[in-house]
Amino acid sequence: MPTFSIIDSEREPEPDPGTADDATAAETPPTPPSEKSVPALSRAGQVIAPKTNERVAFIGSTQSGKTTLACHYLAQIKTTPTILVDTKGDGVLNRFARAHGFYEATTPVLPSEQHPRVIVHGPPEADFWDPLFWAVFRLRRSVTYIDELTHLTTNWNDPAGKGLRSLYSTGAGRGHGLWAATQRPSGVPTQAFSECDHVFAFRLSWPDDEDTMRRMLRMPDGRFESRSLPPYGFMYTTHGMNEPVLARAVIPIV
Repeated sequence: MPTFSIIDSEREPEPDPGTADDATAAETPPTPPSEKSVPALSRAGQVIAPKTNERVAFIGSTQSGKTTLACHYLAQIKTTPTILVDTKGDGVLNRFARAHGFYEATTPVLPSEQHPRVIVHGPPEADFWDPLFWAVFRLRRSVTYIDELTHLTTNWNDPAGKGLRSLYSTGAGRGHGLWAATQRPSGVPTQAFSECDHVFAFRLSWPDDEDTMRRMLRMPDGRFESRSLPPYGFMYTTHGMNEPVLARAVIPIV
C-alpha cells in the first residue's frame, strides 16, 4: 500500500540550471484509504517539488486539488520573477495572488523590480498572450504558470502559438519554468506534454482524458482510474521513474 506524501525541496535552481535540488523529509501522511479506493502500485516513491526552470503539468477536473497544489509550490518561489496567466478567473488562483502580493494587470506585463510577482487577467485567446510569452522568453529567468492550458493551445501550430512553443521547447535552457494546469489533457498537443519534467494527475471527468493520462503515466493496462483517487489524491511521475506513484496533497488551502 503506497504512502501518501509531498516531499518539498529547495526549488530555486543553482546558477547551473541542471543542478539537482536536495529533498527534505516528508510531511506526516494522513491515514490512507482502503486498498479498494486506490490504484495498485508496486511501490511508493517520492514526490519532488519542481524547480523554477522546469516544465510541469497539473492535471485534473474542477475542485480536484490541482490549483491548490500548484499554488503551494508557487508560494515557495522567493526570488525568481513569476507570472500567473489567468484566462478563466479561477477563485483559488486569485485568492492566492492577493494573499501573496501579486501585481494585478489586465494587459500583458512583465515582472519588474518593483513588482516581481504579476498576475495577468485576459481572454482565452492565444493572440492576446503570445506577445507576453515572447517577452518572457527574452528575460533572464522566470516562472510562468498558466491556469488553463487548453485555452492557449488551439493555435499551437499557428504563428500566434510560437511564443508558447518556444517556452516549452527551449525555455528551460534559458532559465524559464513553465507550469500549466488543465482540466482536459486530451485537448493539449502531445509536444507540450512530452516536454514536461513533472506530471501531477488528479481526478478527471472524461474517458478520453483518462486515456491521455494513462499514456502520459505509462499505465496502458488501465490502472489509472482517476475517479477512485482519494480527496486531493494524485498520480505523480518525473524523469527516471519506472512507474508513477500515488500521493496525496497534505497542504492548507491557500
